[in-house]
Amino acid sequence: MVKYSVEIVEYFVGSAGPDYWEAVISDAETGAILDTPEADSEELLFEKLYKVGYLEDPKGSSGDDMVNSPSHYKRGGIECITVIDAATKGLKSREAYYVGSIIKYIFRFNEKNGTEDLKKAAWYLERLIEKREKKEKKKVDRL
Repeated sequence: MVKYSVEIVEYFVGSAGPDYWEAVISDAETGAILDTPEADSEELLFEKLYKVGYLEDPKGSSGDDMVNSPSHYKRGGIECITVIDAATKGLKSREAYYVGSIIKYIFRFNEKNGTEDLKKAAWYLERLIEKREKKEKKKVDRL
């Protein structure tokens, strides 16, 4: 039986809120991406995930509310999403996504996937650095 890793992503195009939601479904052992379903709302996305069998229950076997407040996204009474919201305020969509992913993987690494999560955070950090360097180079070239 294949175990899945499910990552939920919000995509912001405007300032009014997420324009759509996407899940990245990957094989928990190999990391291979298996599917990337999308929906117009978080609720619709989770319905899709339940229907196709990627999630059995919004509450995991631990009894945590795996949708709204999983324990691996809480530290010292602080929710990871609160930190991400503060850190990404004012960033454009792709940069906000990269920063949010970096924070998420660092926030949960000790409770979930260990070194694998740290490597994922580093992967997103490299992309963020590349994007910023290109942006800064364009500014210099315009001068």
